[in-house]
Order: sequence, then C-alpha cells, then structure tokens
Amino acid sequence: MSQVVTTESGEQLNVVLTKHDDPQQQIIAREPVRMSDVGLHLDEIWLKGLSAGVLGTDLSRISRHVTAGKTRPDGKLGGFFAELREGRESFRSHYPSESLIEVAQRAAQPLVSAGILEQNEVFRYFLQTLPIDEADTADATNLLGAGARVKTKHEALILEQASLSEYLAASRELCDPASAIEKSTPFEHELFFTREAWDQGREAARRGGENESAGMFIGRIMQDSETRKVFTRVDCCIEVEHATEEQYAVTPTGDSYARTNELLGIRRRRLNRPHERIVGSAHGHNFGVSADADGNRRCESCDLAAYCNRTNAAASTADIDWHKTVFRGAPWATFLIWGYNAREEDDWKLYGLKGASLVRRSLRILD
Repeated sequence: MSQVVTTESGEQLNVVLTKHDDPQQQIIAREPVRMSDVGLHLDEIWLKGLSAGVLGTDLSRISRHVTAGKTRPDGKLGGFFAELREGRESFRSHYPSESLIEVAQRAAQPLVSAGILEQNEVFRYFLQTLPIDEADTADATNLLGAGARVKTKHEALILEQASLSEYLAASRELCDPASAIEKSTPFEHELFFTREAWDQGREAARRGGENESAGMFIGRIMQDSETRKVFTRVDCCIEVEHATEEQYAVTPTGDSYARTNELLGIRRRRLNRPHERIVGSAHGHNFGVSADADGNRRCESCDLAAYCNRTNAAASTADIDWHKTVFRGAPWATFLIWGYNAREEDDWKLYGLKGASLVRRSLRILD
C-alpha cells in the first residue's frame, strides 16, 4: 500500500466527499491522499526544476514534501503545494483540489456499492487536513513524515547539451487532427521526433492487425546550452516483442522488457550513446469505432464536418494507469495511440504530462 501523505505541519491530507444536492454538505466519505496520488505532481515539479537549473539529475538526493494550502472560512483547503528539495535548493508548485479527482473517484466507488451514491451520480469533494490521531488507524503506520527522504532506484539521468533554438528552427509542429482545429495549450517541455521514429511508432502500433500491438520510444533528454531548459529528442521506436496481444489490450511481459532493454543496450554500444533511454511508448487501437444505439458509426454531419470526432484514438483508464506505473520518475515520457475515426481514417493522440495529468499534446518533427 502506498504511503499516506503527511503535510509539513504533521497532518494527514484527505479528500472529503459530500452529496451534490445536500445544502448541509454532510460528509459521506473521507479518503486519505497517498504518495502515489501525487506522483505525477512531483514528477512534473522535478522536470520544471531541472529546466530552471534549480534541481539536479539524481532523484536519490531529492526529498519530497507536501504543504496544505490556505484554509478558507468554510474549512476547505485552497489546494496544496508539492515541493522537491535538494540541499538548500527547492522547487514547488501549487495544485488545486481538482488535480486529485482520481482520489475522489476512488472514495466514491464503495459508496456506489453500498447504495449511498447512485451510479454516475454527481458529488462534491474538497481537501481537508486531519491530525494524525484522528485519522484512520489503519493508515497511521504507513505515514511519510515531514522532511522524510524517499530513495527510489532510477537509472542515472544524463542531460545532453544542445541548442534548443537550432532544434526549433530545424523542425515543424505536428498536431493530431482535433488539436489542429481546437488549438490546444502548448507545452513548456518541447518534444522532437525524427521522422524515422514517428513512422516506426505507427508501424509498431499497427503491426498487430486487428489486435493491439506496441512499441517503445528510444531517445535522449536534452538541455539547452543557453537557457538550461530541458527537452526530449525521440530517435527510434522498438517493437514490443513477446507481449500478449488482444483486440482491446496489449500486455508486455517480462520477456518483452528484457528484449527491449537488450536492443537498447545494443544501440548504446553501437551508436556510442550510453545515455539513450526509453522515453515513451506507442500502441494501436486497431478495432473499429463503436456504433451508436441505432447501429450507425457515422453521424448525420459526418461528410460535412472538417474533422470526425468519433474516434477510438483516446487513452483509456488502463492506458493511463500503465503509463503512470511504468514511467514513474520520468516526467518527460509520452505515449502515442494510433486509432481510427468513424470514417475509418487514421487518427492519433499523443499524451504528455501537464498540470499533474496526462493530456493531449503536440510534437515537433525534425526535418
């Protein structure tokens, strides 16, 4: 079980649920926030701290901390601060309670089973701290005390020096069809693909035919020699071998990871790039778009719309959970999904870390 978050003041951080239509806002559930729940928050701060030149590349020298936001008159917290410290240096960011929606959803599941909430019923939630002696005793032995240092084994991060301005000048932005129309918010962390890596990612995703198949992106973490800003270069995509491939799932095995690491080792030696690493994944949703209640896949305006938004190129909960588990401590990691829209045209979505969530993003193709 993941450790429970203890704030700097020694209190337990909780997500509290109330019914949406209850004017008294009576508490119906209280769920402790665990360190795994703020994993993406802390990863994102590390990436920002690296780009700011404040934090170093060795995670074992960095401690993790959480501070409660300001308590409002109604007793609710105005979010929280997540912080990383290395010696006398530190970097922190403020996050709203909305960034912990998954904790609220976890707390709601038992309420639905017990009949306290209806399936898909809307509820409210907010953040609150509790003294340790008032928190659930089952969690009391699993606390991460204020100022504790957490050591996790990670492969040493080496930043390759390069000119970000030259990379920008030698590349062009590529957005998925929906983002090209919606003009999604740009990312601070720039992501560059070689054309070869992009094409290989699609090939790995489509290789399974009607089943899902996958690949692992190999690349380098770069640092602008002028501003120290960190960005990523993706050089190739290695097909995931020995995986269990089904129509709606692809599951890498131990042999899959062993084979990928073997091929990565060969690349490192032959290309003299000891700092190359796995920087993300690609997989295919190679099944067709589900039909509506009338058995139609296309809508009435399909032939007139500039973009068909009925697509299966979207991340599932299982996709996101897998990425969060495999790429913990790798805030630059991305994952690509190749799917189809209702017109049976190629469609894709690329996801990256922003605002402590995995959201759609663009990339830049190196010419």
